[in-house]
Amino acid sequence: MLKGFQSLGVNVKTIEENQMKTGDEIIVTTKMKWKELSAANPALIIPGPSDTSTALTTDVEVNGDDPLLKHVDFEKVFVEKAGSIGLKELDTAAQSGSVPLIQKGEMNGAKMVVLNLHLTDTDFPLHPGFPIFLHNAYQYLSEDGGFIGYFQPGEERTVPLATGDWDIYSGDDEFIKKSDQGDWFKAPLTPGVYQAVQGDVTKYFSVVLDDREKKPGGEAFSLEPTEDKGEEERKTIPHNLSSWFLVLAILILFIEWEVYRRGNRV
Repeated sequence: MLKGFQSLGVNVKTIEENQMKTGDEIIVTTKMKWKELSAANPALIIPGPSDTSTALTTDVEVNGDDPLLKHVDFEKVFVEKAGSIGLKELDTAAQSGSVPLIQKGEMNGAKMVVLNLHLTDTDFPLHPGFPIFLHNAYQYLSEDGGFIGYFQPGEERTVPLATGDWDIYSGDDEFIKKSDQGDWFKAPLTPGVYQAVQGDVTKYFSVVLDDREKKPGGEAFSLEPTEDKGEEERKTIPHNLSSWFLVLAILILFIEWEVYRRGNRV
């Protein structure tokens, strides 16, 4: 789960319950741990190790076109067992019979997403829709903090920020730079989650790599020979030409010998 968020460029860190405070970023925790927290933060709730499981006997059903499950194809996911988190205060996005599997909504003034299944009891992580679900959940939960979007490194575009200076911080609260918000906003070069702060207003955004940049490229090459290889290439060219001249000479000798041999027959 945490590695899935890291693949989206999200800065993931582990903290103790007593270190949590309102205003921190999204938390991923269990229902029992969430109840013990005093801070009202956006949260993704997953079953704890001691949660009882319910064997499922009916197919997975998805309710309408919920943005949380957009492009996820969750109805194709196999779920053997479900947890016991079900919260009546939340809306159910997917269920099996009467058992809720994915829920979302607000509690204590903060947004929440519930994934009511152990990842060991489903093939969901193996589906291409799993990282899409994490992306949708992160975007939904980030709206509480004023999420302004995803950027590629160094990308420039217009964003819904008030004019004036904004201080840009990393996910670790390290000051990065001061941004003068005019017509264009320029993202940092390093992937990760960032905060744009102006007075008491905080906005969040993520810098992620393009899919093509995540794949290792082929070996670079240059048409212009380097100094180290230049001498070698200059020697190779005459050698190749001499080989062709040798082949041509042998061919001419063969033709002349054939003409001479036929002449002797006559």
